[in-house]
Parts: sequence; C-alpha cells; structure tokens
Amino acid sequence: MFPGRLVFDGRGGVQTVTVINSEREPVTVTTALADYTMTPDGGLANLDAIGQRADLREIAARVRSARQALTVAPQRTAVAAQGFHVIRVRADTSALPPGEYRSHLRITSLPVMDDGVGSSDEVAENQPVTDLKIALTMTMPVIVRIGPRDARADLIRPRLTFVDASSAAGGAVEKAPALEIDLVRRGSSSVYGTVEVRSASAGKKDPPLGQIRGTAVYPEVESRSVTVNLKRAPQSGERLLISFWDQEKVAKKPLAQVEFQVP
Repeated sequence: MFPGRLVFDGRGGVQTVTVINSEREPVTVTTALADYTMTPDGGLANLDAIGQRADLREIAARVRSARQALTVAPQRTAVAAQGFHVIRVRADTSALPPGEYRSHLRITSLPVMDDGVGSSDEVAENQPVTDLKIALTMTMPVIVRIGPRDARADLIRPRLTFVDASSAAGGAVEKAPALEIDLVRRGSSSVYGTVEVRSASAGKKDPPLGQIRGTAVYPEVESRSVTVNLKRAPQSGERLLISFWDQEKVAKKPLAQVEFQVP
C-alpha cells in the first residue's frame, strides 16, 4: 500500500491510500482504525493489549487518539487479481482543539479458504482439502495536526555495536557492524525522517555507510533508540557524521546532526 502515512492539517479533508494486490487471485481486505503507543525502543504497542504493563501505562496515557475525527471507507472490499483499490480517509477537524492527534489505519487481507481435492487417499474418501492462506495485516499512522508543526530533534549517545546477520543454513551466526543512537524529540510535534551515517571524510556524492528511512518519534515519548546497519566496520579513530533528515518537509539541512569518533 502507499503512501506509508497520512498527515492532515487543520483544514481536514480527504486523502487516499492505494492497496495493491500483486497475487494471481482476488483478495478481500478489511479496514479499521486502532490506537497504538510508541515504546522507548521504537516499537508500537496496541492500547487494547497493554493491560497491566506498568512500563507502558504512563506513556499510553499521553496518546491523543484521532479516531473521533476520522472516517474510513470502504470498511470491506474486494481487490482483483493484480489490481488495486483506493481507500478514502476523511478527517473532520472542526471539533479538535490545537495539538497533534494520531491513530493507525489497519488494512487486513482476509484468509482465503480454497476447497479442492488433495492426495489420492483423500480422493478415494471423497474428502475436500482446505487450503488456508495466512492473513496479512498492514498498519500505517494517520496524523491530524491542528496548529503549526513544532518539529525539532537531537541525536545523542552514538555507539558502535554488532548485530546478528544472516548466515548459511547450519553455519555460525555472523556479526555485522551497526551504529546505535538515541533520537530525541525536542518540539511538541512528532518527527519523521531518515537517520543517515556517513564517514566525515567522504564526499557529498559518496553513498552513506548506512541509513534507515521512516523513523519516527511520536509525542507520547521523548526519545527512542535507533539501530542503523553499516556496510562496513568503521576503523578505530574514524569520524562518522550522523544526520537526521526530515521526510515530512524538504529541507536543505538536517533536523539534527552529530559527529562521532569511533573508539
């Protein structure tokens, strides 16, 4: 589906999400709105599933749901094989006071039950075989912002680490270099962008050592940790330039930037 997020300003209105079916069979999809809270490690937890988790209750209480202002249609539809369908999201902002509100659009492809004939034994017994296809759920944030955007950020506590990398079947787990850093939200609005790691000595046209797009910090948390996988292990003493580029608004300079010298 695209785009990956929707942002409404105080004018509200209608925006669309396109759901693409790349399969050779039609699928049925359902749409629903849900509320999630961001966790300090950058994950998302459904508010309905938090229960007695004391570590998340205080954070979850700060979530400002946008569900009362949003309408999604259709709530159930069929998408033709290798076709697409447009989902419409309407925001009515007339009753909202200033601030940022957020809910998540959840689009689910329903399991398809195919009745057919299976093995020779099953043919003999005339028993149909049921082929269950696993449902796929996609979730995207829908933000309603009343008033000006206040997006400011910092990057703090960079550290070099190594993460598990895929290896051949049966082989030892390999370690790959990565950079961990905390992305801090300084303004009242959420921030959304790309964390990029470059060698400080590299040219502007040189590719980055690593980057991760679509990184957000929502208003209920002050910061979150981010892990960026690197193409190579930096040398001891090498200086790295870590930047956070805004993806919601085109800018000539990053929202935040810090330099880190590898120990």
